[in-house]
Amino acid sequence: MPWLVGYYGVFQTFHVVFNVLVLTGLLTIEFPWPPPEGWHLQTSASWTAVALVDTAIALLALYFVAGFFGGRPRTLWAGVVSLAAYMATIFVFNYTVVAVDAWTHHPVEYTVLNVVAIPLVLLFLAVVRDLRDGGG
Repeated sequence: MPWLVGYYGVFQTFHVVFNVLVLTGLLTIEFPWPPPEGWHLQTSASWTAVALVDTAIALLALYFVAGFFGGRPRTLWAGVVSLAAYMATIFVFNYTVVAVDAWTHHPVEYTVLNVVAIPLVLLFLAVVRDLRDGGG
């Protein structure tokens, strides 16, 4: 499990940096990639909310990763909460881009995003299994 936790830490570090740059306007990029007609104002506002929540989740994840590698098992709760919340944001993100037809116009980009998230799903399943089996 250490390599999955390490991956989670690297992933969430980049996630925090990207979100902060976009939210502060230091990086101007149209993300997520829009459907042909662009994002509706309400959808754009919800992406900002998702980015804020994702940033909070990522910071909590980094607390968990630091505790994991620093020998502080009491930070497991942060891993459980951050991973569960991140699984929910993955679902919301994918549901939205499919529902508004953005996925069909950017299939490679969205597929890559989901492929890089596979180790996080594996980590989530490993943590849940460990808790179920009485570990942690």
